[in-house]
Amino acid sequence: GFPQKTTPHIDQVAEEGMLFEQARSAAPWTFPSHASLFTGLYPIQHGCDWDHRRLDDQLVTMAEILRDAGYQTAAFSNNAWVGRLHNFGQGFDSFEEMWERGGRLLTRIAITSILDKGTQALARQIDYGADLTNREVKSWLKNIHTPSNPFFIFINYMEPHFVYDPPEPYRSRFLAKDLEGIEKTLDVPLKKLINLPPHLGLNEKQREYLSSLYNGEVAYLDKKIGEIIEYLKQKQLLDETVVIFLSDHGDSIGEHGIYFHQYSVYDTLVHIPLIIRYPKMIPSGLRVKEPVSSIDVLPTLIEILDLNREDLKEILPGRSLLSTLHPQNEQRNLFAYYAPHMWRLINKYRSSGRPFDEKVLTRNIRSITRGNFKFIWNSYGKHELYNLKDDPGETKNLLPEFPDMVRDMEKAIEESLSSFTFRGGQAAV
Repeated sequence: GFPQKTTPHIDQVAEEGMLFEQARSAAPWTFPSHASLFTGLYPIQHGCDWDHRRLDDQLVTMAEILRDAGYQTAAFSNNAWVGRLHNFGQGFDSFEEMWERGGRLLTRIAITSILDKGTQALARQIDYGADLTNREVKSWLKNIHTPSNPFFIFINYMEPHFVYDPPEPYRSRFLAKDLEGIEKTLDVPLKKLINLPPHLGLNEKQREYLSSLYNGEVAYLDKKIGEIIEYLKQKQLLDETVVIFLSDHGDSIGEHGIYFHQYSVYDTLVHIPLIIRYPKMIPSGLRVKEPVSSIDVLPTLIEILDLNREDLKEILPGRSLLSTLHPQNEQRNLFAYYAPHMWRLINKYRSSGRPFDEKVLTRNIRSITRGNFKFIWNSYGKHELYNLKDDPGETKNLLPEFPDMVRDMEKAIEESLSSFTFRGGQAAV
């Protein structure tokens, strides 16, 4: 639906599968979000967050379930939060940490910073992220995968992710001429914006500049995803493969005065794309309006692949997304959780000389989505209620208008803290 047509290849996957219009992540940033995807648990159950930076051994992961069922398992990750250091390797026969191979976020920044201006443009045409990752994925399928065995591949791409720096021609594709010199108007170099307090105070043109670069990253990644889909098709594997496409979170570019992916559970961060393509079981061209969660992915795979994991039925709070093929008009409670992990940055932000609200960095935030309504609970008492159907940008707080609904949803959040059993190795924060 985006007017600038950034995702033709992903759109094609959606046309051939099932698109979930109201999918949301269980957390607004990488580490707890991926932990929820891998385990099917909410953050308050797996405990992964800034104060507990390891996926506990006793948690059962998607890769372990599939490996035990006879699948060859491989992961290709471009984000260090999703790596062996944080124990995401459990269950994978092969786990490639792409940043060790010249990862995009570190390598390209390093290269462009040491080159003179005349060769920086050339360097931007070199990709150390999705392109290198795709080559490794194809190599694994060609040289390591045993054709007689089923496989499970997990791919974490870093694009689109700050620093927004797509290679050409994608960098220039969405940049209007009046935006070409905007980077020079920033107070600090673009890559250092993330080191400033959350409310950057950028003007409309500066925000438009960031959005244009973001669009370029989306379009570039779309092309690379298309390459993987085409490769599977050429190898006559595509229709035999369950393809699941989703994101761990979104990014804010000035919405609610916030940038990047911290400090909130607004839909700019937790509303994510989710598509499943598997023509053997899923009709093409379906668009599902029912709210669903990233915790539903694991139970969906268990059902589609008939993995017979009755032991997990009472543990997993999610449900198979195939249930949306037969809607029962039931309104689920879907939760998202954000625990602060920015205490370490307060002194750093203070030294920047920029004013900022320290409560933004230190608050616990939880949300519940039920039907069209979303309630956001804030540990400092600044609660919010939005009708997502009428107000998808979450601009009009309806808290005073629906006191009974607010009380009921706040109670549901409180009950979730005790009803969802903690499965990790130390107390959840």
